[in-house]
Amino acid sequence: MAILRVAYPRVEITVRLVVAAYATAVAMNSFLPANIGTWVMLIMFMTVIAGATFTAMISGIAVQKIPFSIFNIAVYLYLFLSVAGSFSIKLSWLADHWVLATAIAAAAVFLALLATRIFRKQWRKLREQLFVGGAVLRSPSRARGGAV
Repeated sequence: MAILRVAYPRVEITVRLVVAAYATAVAMNSFLPANIGTWVMLIMFMTVIAGATFTAMISGIAVQKIPFSIFNIAVYLYLFLSVAGSFSIKLSWLADHWVLATAIAAAAVFLALLATRIFRKQWRKLREQLFVGGAVLRSPSRARGGAV
């Protein structure tokens, strides 16, 4: 809820609204595939919050997942580092076909640069919307439940 309040300070976001959207998402996720309830929750927030965009809602979800991701990474690192031989991956294909692998990597970089040039204006707009959803990262005290 703090993420939404920081992202949209001019809109009154009540606990009732957030709980209703979350309860709907949980109920739908219990019997529908592919986390459809979560997508419905994002659409509900977009509909109810004035000025909300889908991109901002997605970045808000990403911000919410940061602590869980850090915990999961720590658990997996512990598991892989505690078992001998976990990181012994054989990449013989790359050693055998290094020219092809280098060409594929160069083509990927070229396509990324080309896409950046073509879609620069659209990505600028997209970046601004992402910053709205991630606004809580600029004020961590508000995320912990401080003055909102």
